[in-house]
Amino acid sequence: MPNSRLSPTANRLIEKQHELEALVQLNQLSHGMAVQLEGLSHQFANGADGALITESVVQRWQNVFRAAHLAIATRANAIKNSTEAPIDMLVRIPIGSTQEEEQSSPSSSSSTP
Repeated sequence: MPNSRLSPTANRLIEKQHELEALVQLNQLSHGMAVQLEGLSHQFANGADGALITESVVQRWQNVFRAAHLAIATRANAIKNSTEAPIDMLVRIPIGSTQEEEQSSPSSSSSTP
């Protein structure tokens, strides 16, 4: 049945049905897009939180490096300004007892001709 034979009211009804189908499809696509944008919003929020955490860590490392540099500079100045030689920080602790050393000493001296 061609559209020319239908009454103007029937033609208008068909046009409105096509418009309704297009609007339903547009509504579905808009809903899908809104869901995707909401997901992106959550991802960006997580990224922003991560950036804030990273910024905090970087600022703390800068403070650590600054404190280490200050400590090194202070120690270097103290060494330069001191008239005495720096104290050796290495401490040697004998592992074996003195009896073992005494027993090994005579036997090693007697074995040499």
